[in-house]
Amino acid sequence: MDDGAKAASIAATAFIQSLAIAPEPDLASVLEVAILEVNEAVWAMMQGRGGTTLTAVAMTQGGECRAVHVGDSRLYCTNPTLCQVTTDDTLAGLLGLDDLGPFDSGLMQYVGIGDGLMHQAFDLSSDPSETLLLTSDGFHSDVDLTSIVSVAGDFGIGEVLGRSALGLHVDDNATAVTVNRRHVESEVAVRRRALTVISAGRHCVL
Repeated sequence: MDDGAKAASIAATAFIQSLAIAPEPDLASVLEVAILEVNEAVWAMMQGRGGTTLTAVAMTQGGECRAVHVGDSRLYCTNPTLCQVTTDDTLAGLLGLDDLGPFDSGLMQYVGIGDGLMHQAFDLSSDPSETLLLTSDGFHSDVDLTSIVSVAGDFGIGEVLGRSALGLHVDDNATAVTVNRRHVESEVAVRRRALTVISAGRHCVL
């Protein structure tokens, strides 16, 4: 997508700002407002010339864990096995197919699309996974994530993913972020919310 790096930077910054100043205590509402504001911010700056994917996970002190998603970056749960939570906003993803070749090259939804944005939202509060995994399309398209998770287990995923990334030679960005919920919960104990965002391969943790 044209100017994807610029759009990703705008999106990540705007998303974090939205959550940081949100007065609404309901996490689901906070995430919905944030993704809509981010879409407007990217559209205002890019005027349809570019856009980005965005997948974010947020947790509260009370143990609530929710996610929001647009595009073809992905969120995975890892317990008991690797399970893709998000659906790719591509033709293949919407049809439930692995690959449509040249017919699956474009995003149906992305941040910066303007009017008509349709985001995905998930409640992961009851999911037993200790580790959550967020990836950009450049990563999950070239790495056998199922094998990595089955071999590494929750505690070794980050290290094995890092080693795998070093061997990648792809034109697209290749980013993977692991979120250890036990560690995040300890951090949330002294903050109101914790957030992890991946936007077209640019990631940040708040």
